[in-house]
Amino acid sequence: MANQQKLVEIGRLAFRDAEGRETSVLRAGEPFTVSLGFTAHERIADAVFEVFFYSADRELQCQCTTEVIGGRVALEPGAGTIEFSGQGLGLLTGVYYTDVVIKERGATEFFDWSQWDSAALRVDPGKLVRGKFYMPCEWRLTQESEADTAAAETTWT
Repeated sequence: MANQQKLVEIGRLAFRDAEGRETSVLRAGEPFTVSLGFTAHERIADAVFEVFFYSADRELQCQCTTEVIGGRVALEPGAGTIEFSGQGLGLLTGVYYTDVVIKERGATEFFDWSQWDSAALRVDPGKLVRGKFYMPCEWRLTQESEADTAAAETTWT
C-alpha cells in the first residue's frame, strides 16, 4: 500500500483500561478502549478506521475496524477521535504492536497509514483462560427439577 493522499491524518493512539485510565498495559479478558485521534482536512463521506494488532513475530492477531460494524462514518474537517471498546480483550498475555489505517470504505488506497509505530501494547494475565485468544461469551443454565421430570414421565406413560 502506498500513501496516496493525506485527506485524513492519524493522530495519537491510546489504550484505556476498564476504569477508563490511559495505560500501555491491559489485562486479558478485561474491558478495554482503543482511542485514535485524527485530523480531517476535507469532508469525507465514508471513512474507515482500522487498528491492527501484531504479535512480536509480526503475525497479525486481530483488528478493530469500522468497516464491518456500524454504519457510515462521515467526517467534517477538523480534529476528532474514534473509539473502539469491548467487554473482554481477546488478546492473551504478550506484547503487541499496532498498525493504524484510515481509508475510504471499499478503497484500496488510504488516507494515512502508520506501520509498526502507532503504539505497543502489553497484555498481562487477567481472566485465566487457555488457547490462543479469549472469547467473551454469555452462558445460561436450564435444568428440570425432579418434580418436573416425574411429571413429564407420568404424562408420557
